[in-house]
Amino acid sequence: MEGTTTLKEAKEIMGLNMIGPDELKKINEKDLFLNLDLISEKKLRSIPFGKEYLKKKKETHLLILIIPENFNKKDLNFKDFRDYFGFDPEFKQPCFYNQDWYLNEPFYINSKLELKWVLVQKEISESTRGKDPDKLNDAIGKMQNSLTYTYIFFIYFLSRDKILWEHDYVWCADFDSNKDQIYIGRYLDPMKINKNGFSIHRHLKIKNSYGLSIIIQ
Repeated sequence: MEGTTTLKEAKEIMGLNMIGPDELKKINEKDLFLNLDLISEKKLRSIPFGKEYLKKKKETHLLILIIPENFNKKDLNFKDFRDYFGFDPEFKQPCFYNQDWYLNEPFYINSKLELKWVLVQKEISESTRGKDPDKLNDAIGKMQNSLTYTYIFFIYFLSRDKILWEHDYVWCADFDSNKDQIYIGRYLDPMKINKNGFSIHRHLKIKNSYGLSIIIQ
């Protein structure tokens, strides 16, 4: 991971698994969405990962540049994504799954993005599959907020017309107002019961308000 890589070198290594300035410009030509003036910042001219490290990750990871502002030069937020993509797969895809429980939640209202390059796994880690989030001690510090994963999902779809985390959920660093942890993903329901859509859910922890009301019969 030590060292840096130039944009050209990173592109040669990562190929279609890189979404940088060129790819974001193509998205904006069709879907005016991001404030690409930020691309001119000096710190974005080099990738904060060494060449050998990128070579190890080129098949399994996506290298993506995160732009934290919309085309109006305001902080890019959940509402921008929800308003743009909607939640009706029969009208437009990709879209959000039709749910509104989170609209007044602080994590939804206040989340922000950082201007940076990130490497993200295209599939969830097998070693974390099916495990409770508080058991993933080694991964906790690597979790990102749900807005970051939302950005990655939709920008990747716009750029590559492909779906990340099709049938899986990804743990996020956010919690709702009841201290339940947020997870996102699973655009396609493998059982084909629910409509397509990017889901945002919360992991309900057992609290004192949960119990059994016994019926005697």
